[in-house]
Amino acid sequence: MSSFIGKDSESIFTAISNALAPAGASREEAIARRAVNEALEVLYEQVLLADGDLTKLDQMGTQEIAQALQASVSSYIYQRWLAELEVVLEKKAISANQAVRYERDMRVYIQECVELDMQGIDVLNMDWNGQAGQQFIDKIFTEAYRILEDSQ
Repeated sequence: MSSFIGKDSESIFTAISNALAPAGASREEAIARRAVNEALEVLYEQVLLADGDLTKLDQMGTQEIAQALQASVSSYIYQRWLAELEVVLEKKAISANQAVRYERDMRVYIQECVELDMQGIDVLNMDWNGQAGQQFIDKIFTEAYRILEDSQ
Protein backbone atom coordinates (compact mmCIF):
# COMPACT_ATOMS: atom_id res chain seq x y z
CA MET A 1 0.00 0.00 0.00
CA SER A 2 2.92 2.35 0.48
CA SER A 3 3.26 2.63 -3.30
CA PHE A 4 -0.10 4.41 -3.37
CA ILE A 5 0.97 7.42 -1.30
CA GLY A 6 0.02 10.57 -3.19
CA LYS A 7 -2.37 8.77 -5.53
CA ASP A 8 -6.07 9.42 -5.89
CA SER A 9 -8.65 7.84 -3.60
CA GLU A 10 -10.19 5.71 -6.35
CA SER A 11 -6.86 3.95 -7.02
CA ILE A 12 -6.26 3.48 -3.31
CA PHE A 13 -9.68 2.02 -2.59
CA THR A 14 -9.46 -0.24 -5.63
CA ALA A 15 -6.14 -1.56 -4.30
CA ILE A 16 -7.62 -2.07 -0.82
CA SER A 17 -10.61 -3.87 -2.29
CA ASN A 18 -8.39 -6.11 -4.39
CA ALA A 19 -6.24 -6.89 -1.35
CA LEU A 20 -9.24 -7.87 0.77
CA ALA A 21 -11.22 -9.79 -1.86
CA PRO A 22 -9.68 -13.08 -2.99
CA ALA A 23 -10.05 -13.74 -6.70
CA GLY A 24 -12.99 -15.93 -7.64
CA ALA A 25 -14.69 -15.85 -4.24
CA SER A 26 -17.96 -14.13 -5.13
CA ARG A 27 -19.33 -13.95 -1.59
CA GLU A 28 -16.02 -12.59 -0.30
CA GLU A 29 -15.81 -10.17 -3.23
CA ALA A 30 -19.28 -8.84 -2.48
CA ILE A 31 -18.39 -8.41 1.19
CA ALA A 32 -15.14 -6.65 0.29
CA ARG A 33 -16.88 -4.32 -2.15
CA ARG A 34 -19.50 -3.38 0.46
CA ALA A 35 -16.73 -2.78 2.98
CA VAL A 36 -14.76 -0.55 0.63
CA ASN A 37 -17.87 1.41 -0.32
CA GLU A 38 -18.66 1.93 3.35
CA ALA A 39 -15.09 3.02 4.11
CA LEU A 40 -15.09 5.37 1.13
CA GLU A 41 -18.32 6.92 2.40
CA VAL A 42 -16.71 7.48 5.82
CA LEU A 43 -13.65 9.05 4.19
CA TYR A 44 -15.76 11.44 2.11
CA GLU A 45 -17.76 12.42 5.20
CA GLN A 46 -14.55 13.11 7.15
CA VAL A 47 -13.18 15.33 4.39
CA LEU A 48 -16.48 17.15 3.93
CA LEU A 49 -16.80 17.78 7.66
CA ALA A 50 -13.19 18.96 7.97
CA ASP A 51 -13.19 21.63 5.26
CA GLY A 52 -15.20 20.35 2.31
CA ASP A 53 -12.18 20.21 0.00
CA LEU A 54 -12.67 16.92 -1.86
CA THR A 55 -9.56 17.54 -3.97
CA LYS A 56 -7.59 16.28 -0.95
CA LEU A 57 -8.80 12.82 -1.93
CA ASP A 58 -6.77 13.06 -5.14
CA GLN A 59 -3.44 13.00 -3.27
CA MET A 60 -3.78 10.89 -0.18
CA GLY A 61 -0.81 10.74 2.17
CA THR A 62 0.42 8.03 4.51
CA GLN A 63 -1.94 8.89 7.35
CA GLU A 64 -5.00 9.09 5.11
CA ILE A 65 -4.20 5.76 3.45
CA ALA A 66 -3.68 4.11 6.85
CA GLN A 67 -7.03 5.49 8.03
CA ALA A 68 -8.73 4.31 4.84
CA LEU A 69 -7.18 0.88 5.26
CA GLN A 70 -8.28 0.71 8.90
CA ALA A 71 -11.83 1.68 7.96
CA SER A 72 -11.88 -0.84 5.11
CA VAL A 73 -10.54 -3.71 7.20
CA SER A 74 -13.00 -2.94 10.01
CA SER A 75 -15.88 -2.79 7.59
CA TYR A 76 -14.77 -5.97 5.81
CA ILE A 77 -14.64 -7.94 9.06
CA TYR A 78 -17.98 -6.47 10.13
CA GLN A 79 -19.61 -7.35 6.78
CA ARG A 80 -18.32 -10.94 7.05
CA TRP A 81 -19.67 -11.13 10.59
CA LEU A 82 -22.98 -9.63 9.47
CA ALA A 83 -23.35 -12.39 6.86
CA GLU A 84 -22.97 -14.94 9.67
CA LEU A 85 -25.51 -13.08 11.79
CA GLU A 86 -28.00 -13.39 8.93
CA VAL A 87 -27.53 -17.17 8.93
CA VAL A 88 -28.03 -17.35 12.70
CA LEU A 89 -31.15 -15.19 12.41
CA GLU A 90 -32.56 -17.35 9.60
CA LYS A 91 -32.12 -20.42 11.82
CA LYS A 92 -34.02 -18.51 14.52
CA ALA A 93 -31.17 -19.17 16.93
CA ILE A 94 -31.56 -15.60 18.20
CA SER A 95 -34.41 -13.09 18.14
CA ALA A 96 -34.60 -10.11 15.82
CA ASN A 97 -34.17 -7.79 18.81
CA GLN A 98 -31.00 -9.61 19.86
CA ALA A 99 -29.71 -9.43 16.29
CA VAL A 100 -30.20 -5.66 16.16
CA ARG A 101 -28.38 -5.22 19.46
CA TYR A 102 -25.50 -7.47 18.37
CA GLU A 103 -25.29 -5.71 15.03
CA ARG A 104 -24.88 -2.30 16.69
CA ASP A 105 -22.48 -3.47 19.39
CA MET A 106 -20.34 -5.61 17.10
CA ARG A 107 -19.62 -2.76 14.68
CA VAL A 108 -18.01 -0.78 17.53
CA TYR A 109 -16.25 -3.86 18.94
CA ILE A 110 -14.68 -4.71 15.58
CA GLN A 111 -13.63 -1.11 14.90
CA GLU A 112 -11.93 -0.93 18.29
CA CYS A 113 -10.20 -4.30 17.82
CA VAL A 114 -8.86 -3.29 14.41
CA GLU A 115 -7.65 0.06 15.73
CA LEU A 116 -5.88 -1.57 18.68
CA ASP A 117 -4.38 -4.42 16.68
CA MET A 118 -3.06 -2.04 14.00
CA GLN A 119 -1.04 -0.09 16.54
CA GLY A 120 2.62 -0.85 16.10
CA ILE A 121 2.09 -2.56 12.73
CA ASP A 122 3.29 -1.09 9.45
CA VAL A 123 -0.10 -1.49 7.79
CA LEU A 124 1.03 0.13 4.56
CA ASN A 125 3.73 -2.48 4.00
CA MET A 126 1.78 -5.45 5.33
CA ASP A 127 0.89 -8.02 2.67
CA TRP A 128 -2.91 -7.91 2.95
CA ASN A 129 -3.16 -10.54 0.18
CA GLY A 130 -0.80 -12.84 2.05
CA GLN A 131 -0.77 -14.86 5.22
CA ALA A 132 -0.12 -11.94 7.60
CA GLY A 133 -3.07 -9.93 6.30
CA GLN A 134 -5.37 -12.93 6.36
CA GLN A 135 -4.31 -13.84 9.89
CA PHE A 136 -4.95 -10.28 11.06
CA ILE A 137 -8.47 -10.34 9.62
CA ASP A 138 -9.27 -13.91 10.68
CA LYS A 139 -8.19 -13.30 14.28
CA ILE A 140 -10.63 -10.44 14.79
CA PHE A 141 -13.39 -12.14 12.80
CA THR A 142 -13.00 -15.31 14.90
CA GLU A 143 -13.22 -13.31 18.12
CA ALA A 144 -16.38 -11.58 16.89
CA TYR A 145 -17.89 -14.84 15.67
CA ARG A 146 -17.26 -16.51 19.05
CA ILE A 147 -19.30 -13.79 20.73
CA LEU A 148 -22.16 -14.55 18.34
CA GLU A 149 -21.73 -18.29 18.80
CA ASP A 150 -21.79 -17.97 22.59
CA SER A 151 -25.10 -16.10 22.39
CA GLN A 152 -26.96 -19.00 20.81
